[in-house]
Amino acid sequence: EPVSVKKLRAGDCSWDTMKLVLGWIIDTSTLTIRLPPHRVDRLAEVLDSIPRAQRRTSLKKWHAVLGELRSMAIALPGARNIFSQMQNALATKQGGRIALHKGVHDALDDFRWMHQHIASRPTRIAELVPLPPVAEGHHDASGEIGRSHV
Repeated sequence: EPVSVKKLRAGDCSWDTMKLVLGWIIDTSTLTIRLPPHRVDRLAEVLDSIPRAQRRTSLKKWHAVLGELRSMAIALPGARNIFSQMQNALATKQGGRIALHKGVHDALDDFRWMHQHIASRPTRIAELVPLPPVAEGHHDASGEIGRSHV
């Protein structure tokens, strides 16, 4: 049989517009991707582990924080471009410690803001993978399609 009846009875292979796939909630009706609730909670834990007043942290902890934030950045709109200050902190390491300067805390505050608004703004799949154009033909800057201005 091409389809496993056992898997169908267990709920696998069912058609749905919203699915948990590889740790992401993908909604094909709205074409969005977002973090599942347990990863949203984990994001809060990671951000709470480094308060604004903290000035240094261990290299090991900083690598863990960066890794977790990078793994979640796909589903956080705007997160891709705020890692530079956080990555630069690695250049300031002395021994096994990292200095957490104002730019690093500003970037972490941006992540805190994203966490507060994560439910109201899922990431559009088109932001991650450009979709094919919906209109073909010539058009001018105003968006009018198929007209030639002579």
